[in-house]
Amino acid sequence: MPTKARPLSENTIDYGNRYSLAQRIQALILITDGFKPEVIKEKTGVKRRTQFNIKKKTVERGFNPKVDP
Repeated sequence: MPTKARPLSENTIDYGNRYSLAQRIQALILITDGFKPEVIKEKTGVKRRTQFNIKKKTVERGFNPKVDP
């Protein structure tokens, strides 16, 4: 079951899709292990589009699962 996301700071627009750090990490692990987006959403609650954004952002920041999973 998904955990609660941290509260937003003042003057921040809430777009309605916030995920806890644990959810995002779990999604990244499942992405790295080759699970399909539908399975990841079922297990973590993280939407497909967000999964791709998580992967994109980690790769931009230097994460390479082939070198260091």
